[in-house]
Amino acid sequence: MRYAGNKVEGEGIDRDTDTDSRGAEAPAEPTAPQTENVQQSESAEAGQNAGAEEDFSHQGVEDAAEGAGSVASGKIYTPVDYKGTVKVNGEVKDVSRRVYQRNDINISYFDETTGLTNLERMQAGKPPIGTDGNPVELHHVLQQEVGPMAELREVTHQQYYSQLHGLVGNGASFRNDPLLNKQYNNFRYNYWKWRASLITGGK
Repeated sequence: MRYAGNKVEGEGIDRDTDTDSRGAEAPAEPTAPQTENVQQSESAEAGQNAGAEEDFSHQGVEDAAEGAGSVASGKIYTPVDYKGTVKVNGEVKDVSRRVYQRNDINISYFDETTGLTNLERMQAGKPPIGTDGNPVELHHVLQQEVGPMAELREVTHQQYYSQLHGLVGNGASFRNDPLLNKQYNNFRYNYWKWRASLITGGK
């Protein structure tokens, strides 16, 4: 895995489960990403009003933050550009994208179900536990694979499901394409491991 500026390059994996078929591989030591904080609220995160829904889906989190009514304002997101590839059925796929990372994840939180801290969960390719007590979910902002993503609490993702997934018709989800679905699952596994490496400095 290589990291340069706010761009990250990572070697992908080809797998059907959460097991890395290549075996554990220590990530390269990354440098601090060049990012900017995004003013955001929980209402903006979900696209609570009509304007915010459109902005969140079409223009990204920054615009939604400006147009949505604030419930609990704060710096929730930091945008980071991920650069990497995965293998799908032996073919290398570019899965580079922008991800809006949450700033409220407690890396020391202990998950009694798995016996792992949030940091250890990410190091294992699993999502951390959010402030709602559930695993953080990655939302496709434009509902395209590949496309920009935002780390959402499960409760938000479910409560505003129809608003957040209104860009594609029934049956048109990329998840109905086995290759795209596998591509995303491989990316997601790599992404959380990379997310942890940013915190630990690649250790």
